Amino acid sequence: MRKVKRLDINCISINSVLAFVSGLPLLLLSSTLQTWYSQKGLDFFTIGSLSLLGLPYALKFLWSPFLDSCSLSSDSPRRIWILITQFCVFTSLLVLSFLDPISSPYLMIVFAFIASLCSATQDMAVDAYRQVITPKRLRSLVVGFATTFYRLAMVVAGGFALVVADNYGWSTTYKFMTLILMMGFMFTWSMPRPQEYNFKDTTPGDIIKNSFANLLEIKNINIILVVIVFYKLGDAFLLNFLQPFLLQGLHYSLTYVGYLVKVFGLLATIGGALFSSFFMKKCGFYNLLLGLGLLQLISMLMFVGVTVYPAEWFVIVSVFLESFAAGATSCLLVVLFMSLCGNARYAATQISFLSALSALPRIALGPFAGYLIGQLGWFEFFIVGALAAAPGIIILYYFRSFLCDDVTVIDNNLTATS
Repeated sequence: MRKVKRLDINCISINSVLAFVSGLPLLLLSSTLQTWYSQKGLDFFTIGSLSLLGLPYALKFLWSPFLDSCSLSSDSPRRIWILITQFCVFTSLLVLSFLDPISSPYLMIVFAFIASLCSATQDMAVDAYRQVITPKRLRSLVVGFATTFYRLAMVVAGGFALVVADNYGWSTTYKFMTLILMMGFMFTWSMPRPQEYNFKDTTPGDIIKNSFANLLEIKNINIILVVIVFYKLGDAFLLNFLQPFLLQGLHYSLTYVGYLVKVFGLLATIGGALFSSFFMKKCGFYNLLLGLGLLQLISMLMFVGVTVYPAEWFVIVSVFLESFAAGATSCLLVVLFMSLCGNARYAATQISFLSALSALPRIALGPFAGYLIGQLGWFEFFIVGALAAAPGIIILYYFRSFLCDDVTVIDNNLTATS
């Protein structure tokens, strides 16, 4: 029994460290880099062009079949891919630390894009490695802790990086972050090397065909895919506009919003992820999925109330519920993705496709949501957001007789002994 528990702790620890290392580049290549450019007085077009660095994260599923079909070593291919991408991210960010936005703004963007491309690929490799080494019964705990450490990495790359930059300069900040990444590289080098399948004579085309054929074999997969698309539709409305609402709609200070969203909201998100991971077995996957979907809807309705009654305590409670629900539902979806990926052979392709499907509403609704705010105002915007959250819940409840049978498999996986 002690040996099993020790192996469980090792599995959780490995996935947590990998999540931290893979989460660190995200803000270093987005908001933190934009802050560096802004402080140096770069024009808005150049600063705006930095948003393109997020494209590899949104489109990573396009090259995911290469990770499932191309092996650079027969010794644990997933681990090798992680090592290669970590080294490339480290090297690119190290080059950035020696450059300056004033003298080399576009050269920095080139290296930042290389880092973003490798970071997105690292995320896929980490997801696939997690699928290989994690026993089914540990999925909920592993995902909960991985989500927590991924978010903690964002705190380091976001808030902590700004503090270091303010005291020691941007170049030192990015050098320090590359030092952390190098420590992650050394940790990855020492990770277990699980036996995996043979990549030989497998093409990306074979992976695409077989991985989707494998997904289509799942009972009621069409309903499950619709749930994945619509489940966080309401949250997609609020995700990109919470801070603008607090700043422009409620006229809070930048510092206050930073503490409320980046610190308090982040802690609530971590709490939600841990809540899902610990209560998934006890409550049942479907019950938790439906209950937290309702919580997302309630949080949207609370923001409708905030536009009418903007008391500070009410705003804090609303931010807490929204952040808590976002973290909890994200954890549930990752466990769902891992459960749908029945064959680790196609892990990178299937999980990246499912995560892209889940992120599609957030990407597609961004311009439309901004248009709604400009045309209707905040009150009507949150009403539409609440209405958008309803279809996912309705689909979950209406098809419960089908989905309950399907997610029983997930519940069984979470309580399996091997």
